[in-house]
Amino acid sequence: MRYALLFSALLALPAQAQMFDGNKLLDIFKKAETAGNNVDWGVSRGYVAGVYDAHVGVTFCSPSTMTLGQMADMTQKYLENNPAVRHLSADAIIIYFMGKTWPCAKKGTAL
Repeated sequence: MRYALLFSALLALPAQAQMFDGNKLLDIFKKAETAGNNVDWGVSRGYVAGVYDAHVGVTFCSPSTMTLGQMADMTQKYLENNPAVRHLSADAIIIYFMGKTWPCAKKGTAL
């Protein structure tokens, strides 16, 4: 009976579809800078790398020479310069600006 009540309570909780919004990711970037916190440094870059790896070649087509440091710098700068979108899911923000920066060629147009 206890387990049934616990399970019912968990189902009643609101679903959280995003791990980070832009505000949270920017906060992690800034904590990594100011405190020199290696955990925050790794979390911020790991998050960016995960989104990048999941979408490169599909949603955007960046140069093969792109580095993780560049991606992280671009993400942080975009978040700092676009406060109006920071309430959105961080992955959606990264996908959007990377797609605008490096759109993939339309089928049949690449050499």
